[in-house]
Amino acid sequence: MKKVLFLFFFTLISFTFAQAFAAWVDPTLEDALDNAADKEMVGSYVVLADRVDLRDLQDRLDTMKASRSRRHFEVITTLQDKAAQTQEPLRLFLETYQKLGAVQSYRAYWIDNAFAVRATADFYQLLRQRPEVDRIYFDYPLESIAPVRIADGDEKGPKGIEPGIESTRAPELWDLGIDGTGVIAGDMDTGCDGTHPAFATRWRGLSAPASQCWYDPWQHADFPYDSGEHGTHTMGTMVGGDDGDNQIGMAPGAQWIAAAVVDVPTVNIYTEAVAAFEWFADPDNNPGTMDDVPAVVNNSWGISGFPYCDDTFWASMDVAEMAGVVVTFAAGNEGPFRGTLRSPADRITTDYNAFAIGALAPSGDRIASFSSRGPSRCDRATIKPEVSAIGQAVRSSIPGGYTEMDGTSMATPHVSGAILLLSQAYPDATVQQLKMALYFTAVDLGEAGDDNTFGRGRIDVVAAYEFLANACDNDGDGYEKPECGGDDCNDYDAAIHPGQTESCNGIDDNCDEVVPADETDPDEDGYMACEGDCGPEDPKTYPGANEICDGVDNNCDDVLPPNETDPDEDGVPQCDGDCRPNDPNVYPGADEVCDGVDNNCDAQLLDGEVDADGDGYFLCSGDCNDDSAAIHPGAVEICDDFVDNNCDGLKDAADPTCQDADDDSADDDAADDDQTDDDNDDANPSDDDNDDESSEACGC
Repeated sequence: MKKVLFLFFFTLISFTFAQAFAAWVDPTLEDALDNAADKEMVGSYVVLADRVDLRDLQDRLDTMKASRSRRHFEVITTLQDKAAQTQEPLRLFLETYQKLGAVQSYRAYWIDNAFAVRATADFYQLLRQRPEVDRIYFDYPLESIAPVRIADGDEKGPKGIEPGIESTRAPELWDLGIDGTGVIAGDMDTGCDGTHPAFATRWRGLSAPASQCWYDPWQHADFPYDSGEHGTHTMGTMVGGDDGDNQIGMAPGAQWIAAAVVDVPTVNIYTEAVAAFEWFADPDNNPGTMDDVPAVVNNSWGISGFPYCDDTFWASMDVAEMAGVVVTFAAGNEGPFRGTLRSPADRITTDYNAFAIGALAPSGDRIASFSSRGPSRCDRATIKPEVSAIGQAVRSSIPGGYTEMDGTSMATPHVSGAILLLSQAYPDATVQQLKMALYFTAVDLGEAGDDNTFGRGRIDVVAAYEFLANACDNDGDGYEKPECGGDDCNDYDAAIHPGQTESCNGIDDNCDEVVPADETDPDEDGYMACEGDCGPEDPKTYPGANEICDGVDNNCDDVLPPNETDPDEDGVPQCDGDCRPNDPNVYPGADEVCDGVDNNCDAQLLDGEVDADGDGYFLCSGDCNDDSAAIHPGAVEICDDFVDNNCDGLKDAADPTCQDADDDSADDDAADDDQTDDDNDDANPSDDDNDDESSEACGC
């Protein structure tokens, strides 16, 4: 009875303990698991508890006055390091159950320290008890914010600048040479027709690896295509321009890259959007470079029919923006009712995040009836959207031609294109500054100030440009920017101005147009010489690098591991296979000689390169008997033992050393141990065996 009670209470305590530490599970996922058939695979997004504090990281970078490239490096490497340090236990757990058939697939992400998982409902009961798991979300389906109307054909034919572009005043910046040249646009949508004449020549993949310019988890193609029309249309409004005709785009000089993850068969799920954000944040998978990173990612899609204010995308959005990528979202086409923004456009964690876009009628001063209205459902109070642009009767590209579409999906790329123009004009402006410029200079429509219909109003990219240019001392450091007659080379950072002391940040802090040599990073490893990079030309050498066997202090700690030294100066350190680091004749590749040493370090000796008797001689060097230490080349020949003691091939009397051992110029008797008494030698007649000893005795 006591045993039964013990087991009962042990089970109860174990269950209570497990429940206390169980991960939070999305109610939508709970419903999906409850209704799943036996062995049916259900998709989820699993977030680990140990994650990078993004707010703390942002504050640290702000305190450092980090440059855009430095921010990109620090953000990406910090997130990747955290993932490397914490994901292995769960990965092994998932791998084990994958072999058992309970897990169909899984994939790890560094951008949010999370996993995409497809598994059976029963498996999730185990997964939710894992101590490293914090939250488990349903893998929501994605959908483009479908156009309210798509025109039949393109009755207008080739034409000049589209009204939506004109309404933003973008052509006035073109006249100043600001058309997006040198800047990259990103589009997360249904894909993009890479052959369309409006932008085909400006796909970045024509001059860079396709993997850095096109993300396609469905067909894994190496050239852009559109699974529908939506993505080609939004891309056209951002960057389209066909030699003066069909001026459909805001930034006709910009390059573009794209991810096909929306409304795409088999991959139209939330976790693929996370993968796309991760890709956009660092397309070439090199945190030390920025020439591959887009200035903006246009998102003309959203989640509907699921809980409002869903936070599953927030970390991915934040990391992308911290890495230097502006993120824009279409508000939705569920108007005119209040509180109808889709997620994540309804996010309200900051004044400009998410940066949601409403749609205007063709006149540019009225709201389109379908445009989703605020306030945000997150608190039912915060005003949404942020700004608006024309989103009705928007003519742009589609595969094979052009057509008009209506929707906030069509309004959003006008704003994304404006970001491209401002990024070209002000490459040092931060993500927040770019959004702030468009927000505060928008043309007020409807109610005075912000409202839940237009947001701040219609964007005016010229006013935003002037906002960034005419604020003569934006950073309040007492120095004005060149446009105002001053000489502050960066008016967005109070730590940068003429006369400032140079600090180790890779920036021209004192505006003398010279970045100190020790503040450069020629090897693009993310570290400068002033930060302790002891090998500024070697990308494998920097503080904290892993030591490798190259005779170099890779981690810059002023200590070279002993096994990386070459004391015998044979050109090969011990870590590279030198089995006798103090012998210059021994190293990998050396000629093997007969000396009892593994000269070439292959753990093998020559045949006969042994000295079993320890006499210092080897079979391969002439030792004719390796079982006797007395027998070896140079040994004293014993003249009566029938053995070739000195290994010269001659025994006893046959050996020259035995033929005249007493150096009396006569043959010795090999059998006579007393070689002073030669039987056949007359040199000493007094004791020769052949002398007449009796005569000697009698004196005769």
